[in-house]
Amino acid sequence: MLLDEQKMGLRGSLRQVPPSFLAGPFVKTWAHGKGIEICSNEQLISDSARRSFKSYKRKQEMAKTSSSNKKGRPEDVCNPDITENEVSDTVGALVCDQFGNVASATSSGGIALKYSGRIGQAAVYGCGCWSQNATKENATSVAVSTSGCGEYLIRTCFAKECAAYLRQDGVAVVKLKEFIERGFLESPFLANVSEKLAGAIVFKHERKSGNSEFLWAHTTHSMCLGFMSATDDRPTLRMSRLPDSGKPGKTILVEGVTRNLSLRKTTLTSAV
Repeated sequence: MLLDEQKMGLRGSLRQVPPSFLAGPFVKTWAHGKGIEICSNEQLISDSARRSFKSYKRKQEMAKTSSSNKKGRPEDVCNPDITENEVSDTVGALVCDQFGNVASATSSGGIALKYSGRIGQAAVYGCGCWSQNATKENATSVAVSTSGCGEYLIRTCFAKECAAYLRQDGVAVVKLKEFIERGFLESPFLANVSEKLAGAIVFKHERKSGNSEFLWAHTTHSMCLGFMSATDDRPTLRMSRLPDSGKPGKTILVEGVTRNLSLRKTTLTSAV
C-alpha cells in the first residue's frame, strides 16, 4: 500500500510526499487509517520461533556467567551457533517475465536475540533487494536479493551496488565475484569486521540477446536456494556449500546457470 501511495504522487492540499518507510507505533496508526486488520503480537510468534528464542536466551545467560567467555573474543552477533544444514529465516525471491522485466523481494526475521527496535537490511532501501530493468542506455536487467549479516549489508548498500556492478560489461559470474571481493570483503566500511558474512541471489537478463543468467554467491558456510522457469516441471533445489578448504567470512563461492533462447543450461562455478 505504501508503494501504491507513492505511485499516486503528492497528496492533499499541502502536497505531502507519501512515506516510503514507516517504523514504530506509527505503523499501526497508519494501518488503522487504511482499514488494515491488526493482529496481536502474540499471534505473530510461532512455536518454533519461541523455542529458538528460549534456546538462544539460555546461551546468552550462560555466556554472561562463563568466566572463560569473558576472557575470550566476544561472539559475533551475526554468527549464531547453528549447524551447517540449518536454514535461517531470511527468504529472497527474484522473477523475470517474458519481456525481460525483473523484480526482487526479501523478507527476514533478523538475527537471533536482536536488539529491540533493530531494523535489518530487508527493510532498508537498496540493501536487502534491488531490481532494475533495461533502459535505452543499458540493455541489461538485473535483480538482486540478499542474505547474511544485515548490519554489514546495510553499511555496503549491498543489493544496489551489486546490481550496478553486474550491469557493467563482463562475464556475470566473474563480475559477481569481483563485487563481493571489492565491494564487501575489502570494503572500508567493514575494516573492523573479522568475519564478513553475506549471500546473494542474482538474475541478469540481456535484452538484445535474450540470454539470462541466475547466479548465487555467499561467504557463509552454506546457502539454500532453488530456481525454475515456466518450462520446467519442478524447481531445481540446491544447498550450496563452501569447499572444505574455505573459510566462512573470507572465502567466496559463486555459481550459476545460464539460459539462452534454446533453453540450454550451463553451470558456472568460481570459488576463491
